[in-house]
Amino acid sequence: MKQPSRIPFRWVLPIAQFILCATLLWPFMGDYITQVHNVLHGYFPELVDREEIVIHSNDPNHANESSARSYGEWRLLAPALLNMPVVLTGLARRETVPTGFVAEWWRALTWPIVGLIFWWLAGRGIEALLAARSHLISPALTWAEAIVAALICICMGVILMGLTSRMTTVACFLWLILGLATVGARVLQWRMRADVRSEPAAPTVHP
Repeated sequence: MKQPSRIPFRWVLPIAQFILCATLLWPFMGDYITQVHNVLHGYFPELVDREEIVIHSNDPNHANESSARSYGEWRLLAPALLNMPVVLTGLARRETVPTGFVAEWWRALTWPIVGLIFWWLAGRGIEALLAARSHLISPALTWAEAIVAALICICMGVILMGLTSRMTTVACFLWLILGLATVGARVLQWRMRADVRSEPAAPTVHP
């Protein structure tokens, strides 16, 4: 059976989220240089002075000081929220943040990089789920991917039980859906493989 053309979500999703996060953090590049400066201060206190960290907003539509601060905090929070499954790696712990970096800033910078893996897995899950509608196993998911997706669902469910933040709730629901899609796609592939054991023709399998 000829494989229908589909959007390569495994590449589109991680690249898109990385570009989005980079765009959100771009106005703070000067402040991130200050963060790096303070990390160097931790290693070489005699040579490098510690600098004060101030959140800035370069958006001209947010001239009001309180609005600008709120807008800046949102831009710093969004990259971490978009990559919530990174909490499974232990990077949410305070001790993983280098001395001299504010925890929220460090997570906003590093989580989108680590999160590329989870977005890639989510993209494979979406591709597999869409292919299953055409009775195709493409891409062929592994049980390891399904287990990771299941862990994401469990983690997001636990976080949702104690949430008060609307943005965090939306982020958890997003990853809960993506995780369920991957688990569901793997189950469908397992059923298709089981069905063909009694049939002469096998479904098309693509790595």
